[in-house]
Amino acid sequence: VAEAALLTGLSVTSLTNAMEAARALGDFGSDAVVVTGVRDGENIVDVAWIDGAIELIGQPRVDTPNLLGTGCSFSAACTVQLAKGQEVFDAIASAGQYVLDGLVSSAAWRLGAGHGPIDHIARWREGPLP
Repeated sequence: VAEAALLTGLSVTSLTNAMEAARALGDFGSDAVVVTGVRDGENIVDVAWIDGAIELIGQPRVDTPNLLGTGCSFSAACTVQLAKGQEVFDAIASAGQYVLDGLVSSAAWRLGAGHGPIDHIARWREGPLP
């Protein structure tokens, strides 16, 4: 959201604004744009602009201070899925689920002071680390 606002000059404070920002970013020449982390009530919505069409991917908001790495993890997971041959929308949805799994698994972690990381291996084991 913050990057989309900075790049477009738009105030990205709602789902409608995020869709406008995604379209504006797409006009820069990309085939696909994702504006992630748009708050919509109890949900977080990712706005995907793919070849001129808007798709929304909603997930429940996880109340946790452990948010470090969400953007980098999302982009890396998306890249991996694209490299494996997934279609763009499916890669975006898979990456979002990966980040959600990591947020849910690490929600109760208290590692030092401030924000902590998401659980990058949540999908490959059962339960959060002690």
